[in-house]
Amino acid sequence: MSTSPASATDGVQPRSWGQICCGYMCMPVVDMVRSTSPYALYVLATLLIAYLLNQLDRYDLAIVVTAMAADLEFGTLTCQLSNSSSTATCSSYTSLNECVSVSGCDWTYSGQGFEYEIIAGPVFILIYTFGGLFLGYLADLTNRKNLLVACLMFWSAMTLLTGFAQEYWHLVVLRFGLGFGEAGCTPFAVSLISDYFSANSRGAALGVYNWGIYFGYSLSYALGNFISKANINGQGWRWVFIISSFT
Repeated sequence: MSTSPASATDGVQPRSWGQICCGYMCMPVVDMVRSTSPYALYVLATLLIAYLLNQLDRYDLAIVVTAMAADLEFGTLTCQLSNSSSTATCSSYTSLNECVSVSGCDWTYSGQGFEYEIIAGPVFILIYTFGGLFLGYLADLTNRKNLLVACLMFWSAMTLLTGFAQEYWHLVVLRFGLGFGEAGCTPFAVSLISDYFSANSRGAALGVYNWGIYFGYSLSYALGNFISKANINGQGWRWVFIISSFT
């Protein structure tokens, strides 16, 4: 005799693929929470916040670079909208004469090109890479908690000072300092997570820590756009860095 598949009348509720996938993804985190002490979870939450701030301060530059470049005069010159209410297609004009002849367009610095690539790429990445090796070595020799706090304070100071930059070379120096300070975050955090979490829950803890990338990156867009548009004291982009440094 054939057996019919389970139906609603059998008392079995079918599960969607979304519920199944969520269950598989959430279970490691749930198991980690159940098997870990409250203090270890507090440490993980603190490290997550530190990594969130790390990413927030790092990506602020990309959000406000256009306004920053117009103020500090760096990057390539392009035709851009002079105000958000204009409907002109300024980007289609490639010369100064064409641009200024159109109402609502302005020939100004875009913040793109070689000068932007320098502060977004090599200046930050080189010191971030090699600074991470040096700070990671220190993590095995000294108090990691104190070093992590020192790195956070240092990169926050670099972020704050960026809001007061007056020249392009100021950005180069401050971006270099930011890369060095932020290089210490992950080596110290991973080392601490290895101490506070067992081998069975360490992978889930590292996964939670890495949420800081996405939260910080998303917050940089929200915070950067909102504060820039608020244009506090006529210094919109500067307040993005000032507020981020104290967040």
